[in-house]
Amino acid sequence: ADKNKTFSVNFYETVATITVDMSQGFSVEGISTDRDEAANITRSTSTNYTLDAYQCKDTLGTPSNQVMSQASILGLCIDLGADVEGTQFDDVLNLTLTQDNNGVS
Repeated sequence: ADKNKTFSVNFYETVATITVDMSQGFSVEGISTDRDEAANITRSTSTNYTLDAYQCKDTLGTPSNQVMSQASILGLCIDLGADVEGTQFDDVLNLTLTQDNNGVS
């Protein structure tokens, strides 16, 4: 996944046209507007989710109880659950595997 994402921010700018009738002796010295510079704001956030991870045999998430041996390729599926719909993650930073029958990690 691309970690260098680009975002665009839009704003509404109004162009005003002013017409002055000079027949009554009215004069205009000048009209000016000031525009504030756009600010760059960076905010970080973090959220913890509870998820389920299980051995699977395909990209569809079909559960598997296949016996693994050294150098076998482990299919690992991660289910974020329905409460985090629309959320995705890019990397797994840490992973600990535990074998249920003997507690080996």
